[in-house]
Amino acid sequence: MSILHVAMFRWKPEATQEQIDAFMVELATMPEKTGCLLSYRFGQDLGLRDDNFDFGVVGELVSADQIDGYLDHPAHLQLVEDHVRHIVAERRAVQIAL
Repeated sequence: MSILHVAMFRWKPEATQEQIDAFMVELATMPEKTGCLLSYRFGQDLGLRDDNFDFGVVGELVSADQIDGYLDHPAHLQLVEDHVRHIVAERRAVQIAL
């Protein structure tokens, strides 16, 4: 049984598209850097519904035992420090067993 880690972000009003683009560039490196993701998808909300979050990330891991290894991996922690903390207003996450 694999696990989906889903994270959603709402950006601060002053977040720029350049900052979000830099975040996406670094996100694309997470599967290789962490070595524990079976699949990985992310992107900006399409704006089809009011009150949606601005951005979503979905990572699939082999088991629940790997979630801490991914979230606490030095590359993931660096991503958060360099590209998320200064532009995020709100974050929500959930892990789902498949």
